Amino acid sequence: MPDCLNKKIDQLSTILAPYGARKLSTNELSKFNGKYVCAWELVTDLEFSNEPIVLQLRYKTLSQFDIPDVFISSPKIDVCQLPHLEKNGKLCVWPDSYIIDHNDMTYAVDLLNDAILMLRKGINGDLNEDFIDEFQNYWIYQCNKIDRLISQCDLTNKNTRLVFGYRTRKFGVIYSDTQKELINWLENQKILPLESDGSNSKDKRIRQQQLSKVVSIPLIFFNEAWYPSQYPKTARDFFELINQQQEDPESTIELILRSCANMFNVKPIILVSFPTPSGMNIIGIQIPKGVSDLATDRFDTRGISRGRFRNTALLDGYRNYIDGKILKNRIGQTKTENLIVDRSDDSWLTGREHNKTYKKISEHKVAIVGCGSVGSSVSRLLLQSGIRKMMLWDDDLMKSENSSRHLLGFDSVYKNKALALASRLREEFPNVYIEAFNEDWTEDSKNNKKIAEADIIVSCTAHWNTEQQLIKRQSEDILGAIVFAFVEAHAMAGHVIVNQVDSNAFNSWHITEGKNIGALKYPATYWKENTRKRIAACAGEFQPYGAIPLTNLHALTARTVIDLIMDRFSNKSFAYSYIGREAELLELGGNWNDKWIAQFGNPGKGDCIIPLIFENSNWEKSDA
Repeated sequence: MPDCLNKKIDQLSTILAPYGARKLSTNELSKFNGKYVCAWELVTDLEFSNEPIVLQLRYKTLSQFDIPDVFISSPKIDVCQLPHLEKNGKLCVWPDSYIIDHNDMTYAVDLLNDAILMLRKGINGDLNEDFIDEFQNYWIYQCNKIDRLISQCDLTNKNTRLVFGYRTRKFGVIYSDTQKELINWLENQKILPLESDGSNSKDKRIRQQQLSKVVSIPLIFFNEAWYPSQYPKTARDFFELINQQQEDPESTIELILRSCANMFNVKPIILVSFPTPSGMNIIGIQIPKGVSDLATDRFDTRGISRGRFRNTALLDGYRNYIDGKILKNRIGQTKTENLIVDRSDDSWLTGREHNKTYKKISEHKVAIVGCGSVGSSVSRLLLQSGIRKMMLWDDDLMKSENSSRHLLGFDSVYKNKALALASRLREEFPNVYIEAFNEDWTEDSKNNKKIAEADIIVSCTAHWNTEQQLIKRQSEDILGAIVFAFVEAHAMAGHVIVNQVDSNAFNSWHITEGKNIGALKYPATYWKENTRKRIAACAGEFQPYGAIPLTNLHALTARTVIDLIMDRFSNKSFAYSYIGREAELLELGGNWNDKWIAQFGNPGKGDCIIPLIFENSNWEKSDA
């Protein structure tokens, strides 16, 4: 053992000696299978079940940043008998974020004192509410950890109701409030074949077979969470909780019995939701016993091979109907299994219940015109921000050289950008509804009228003719606001312009007649030569820039859409411009443009965002 480690051990022994702590021997440490290099044991003045509580302070390495673990070495106390007690007697005393001064080893005394104080309060019942505050931490110890349940049910709806479930091989059982939401989730994950006119008879048959396996089960809302002593062990325990805490227990129990009587619901699961100070919780309770003759797992395979034995079913003796009271009595003695449920509802996914804007954001539908290096990443950011309905337009194919700055990678080469992007985003965000069109949006395109369904349109094409057609349609059909996003040469500046209906804001940023039509009136950068590079193709050229400068435009565009949704600029047209670093601009052979300087001022060293507002038919810097 190194001298420095021995020195620390001696120092700790000296610090802990006045409290009666004893250092564990090498033989005693060997019981921990090499996990701890040193430990001390301390008999406290606390008792549990008339036995003194003995604590151990264990160090894994005794290195500079090693915070010791505290264990109850005796008596043996089961998890859930005391708050903040984990498996094998480990105590959760300090959070992981707790900061200590490792140079002052007297922190070990503070840790032990805090552990003893916590235990004293726990034994006296002063911390019982922690069982509620941290419900999931205790429930998990009483659970079947094999089965996986995923809920996208809306927990802000606090009504007891039937929801819909489907068992998958990959994800376990997924539950939704409606069949439509469930089917959309399954389609997005490519578990359920898409329903389309082009589907062959085999796909249609498979789809119908899979849909027949959708079951309805109860989601029961309780006003209060349960203490560990209330966790149900049988169906009768669960019914008693319902009788004690539900306003209409008979109706709730009837929902459960109807679910159990469904012969396709082999192992009925009931979802339970309730509030805690830390937020909404959802758990599962399963009645594992087979219900009907369709429950093939009820049969003893060894017995069957000998021509005998068949496990009894809850519905035995009843073909078409069973009285609710009889079924309730039969179920009553059935042992239940507690299940963990992973939340996948919008409120949880977009901020763990603490994003107050998600509801308003999720109500909007966004159209992305152009799914290239800008549109692809913007679409993902918007979904992460809470958008749940989206349309994508692009007729271009993904090429290998696109992968350096596109959201899609090499695995999507030769695929249509809009369709491939939609496929990827659906898998990553299965709660969303995405329509994708293998076409450029124009006034003559097949699905051009669909764009009127969007509240906000994001144009990422940087194509003058497309942009003008969008503005024309906006005026004619009273479309929502259009957000235009584009970059200048080498992505050294990026602009996001909001064009409200009939505002002329976008065109006021551009030259609209003559040989320079479509050019910027106020370019931020100046280049002596044309920065576009030719490629060996008919009229082929591209603008060279990398992925990193583009990320500024991605974030600005997504932020602008959210600003529109949250009404942060009322009905005005506005813009954000990202100005790159001056040093990098000079390196590439460019300068700040005099036209920009005259209109908005000198960007100086750059690397900034400039907010702009369109007022009195003129673009100006905004104070916002």
